[in-house]
Amino acid sequence: MSNSPSAMSGRKKPAPLNMVPEAPGAEASYFAAISDSPVSRAFSRKVSVHAGMGGVPVPREEIPALQERLRAGRGGRPAAAYVHLPYCENKCLYCGFFGGKYTENAGAVYLEALVREIELERAYCNPEAPINALYLGGGTPTAMQPDELLHLLQTLKQVLPLANDCEITVEGRIHNFEPKRIEACLEGGANRFSIGIQSFNTEIRRRLGRISTKEDIIRNLRFLARYNQAALIIDLIYGLPGQSLTDWEDDIRTFLDLPLDGVDLYQLNIFPGSALSSAIDTGRVPPAASLPQQGAFFERGVALMQGARCRRLSMSHWGRTARERNIYNPLAKKRADCLQFGAGAGGVLQGWSMFNHPKVEQYLQCCNAGEKPVAMMAAPSPDMSVVRVILEQMEFCRLNLNDVDAAFAGCTGRNGKKKDAHTLYAPLLDNWKKAGLVTQDGPWVELSLAGQFWQVNLTQALIGWQRQMGKE
Repeated sequence: MSNSPSAMSGRKKPAPLNMVPEAPGAEASYFAAISDSPVSRAFSRKVSVHAGMGGVPVPREEIPALQERLRAGRGGRPAAAYVHLPYCENKCLYCGFFGGKYTENAGAVYLEALVREIELERAYCNPEAPINALYLGGGTPTAMQPDELLHLLQTLKQVLPLANDCEITVEGRIHNFEPKRIEACLEGGANRFSIGIQSFNTEIRRRLGRISTKEDIIRNLRFLARYNQAALIIDLIYGLPGQSLTDWEDDIRTFLDLPLDGVDLYQLNIFPGSALSSAIDTGRVPPAASLPQQGAFFERGVALMQGARCRRLSMSHWGRTARERNIYNPLAKKRADCLQFGAGAGGVLQGWSMFNHPKVEQYLQCCNAGEKPVAMMAAPSPDMSVVRVILEQMEFCRLNLNDVDAAFAGCTGRNGKKKDAHTLYAPLLDNWKKAGLVTQDGPWVELSLAGQFWQVNLTQALIGWQRQMGKE
């Protein structure tokens, strides 16, 4: 799902505090400012949207043989599959994932190529290496026709070695969930629906290009819930243009009043060069929340969710019933193996990142020629075992230094000494404790509420610090 966008034109202006920098690799200091308000003042900005990204590009001529070798050698580790359907009925102002306007003809042509790509996977499928989570994202998968969704899901079930308890998610917009689409998804095996509500507030939604009113959303969610055959999850975004803290509280309380199984609470990210940034700069929409304001939204969201006794499943994901498991997202965050299908889809195999052609035209050409449409690959960093431990555990707002030590096994610094996580991270953790971002109990480091808000900075700092210190 997407929560993004923005642009700067003409005279150079200072970026708003919640704007994602054009060069996220240009990181701020690893050390936090010590103040009486760590949520708003620990760092000046978020260093990235996702921590741990990067890698060394693979020469284009080496990609076909390498990706085939990796697919054939996939082991029995927990794994996921992601299927990208790029089309939408319209482009929302905040979204950076729009792949074109859906038409029945475009959808049919794309589905034919997508099925060809999926069929290519038959030669590499290993029943002893099951897929634990399958995610249909976009774009808007539910823009597709019911028979197309059913055909796609049935193809995936026939080809991929899905685990018996595989989480199968279909992402969509609430007004698409009419009986024929719902029943097609359920017949195809979907057991989880993820719906991008973003806000229930009709006025805020209309500014962003969303279609349904609050009343329509509530009525349709209740209708979908009555099927009682799949987990029902919604996304909400805080920091939207013109959104007040009261609006945000109303969104969460509306969620709590509905028969839903879980919710994802996402921070709005505004990217330089996006439609949303341009709309804010020209005054077409009100300003988005500043980073300190977003911190207040975050704190209030956590308080309301905890007050309702919802379960924290990962950094942004909350479960309200036992039906919501949230399997796909933690797998993706820790860079577990993930097979990718569709134009622009990204995947990971044995630590190697790979990305399909983002342009639909190039994607169609490759698939119709019987080729896996991989456009780019990147090699894993030498410290991938360490990075995975950090990414996986920090997604749950904690880190066990003993586990980092185990991942360091065989790793030495430039001076030839074995790395020791307790010693290595002591200066960083001392600072973060004073700044109110973490607490420590033996090997366990736990993020405070402020540390949770700055989780991406802390995670990236843990990765960067051990790399920097390893050179000394």
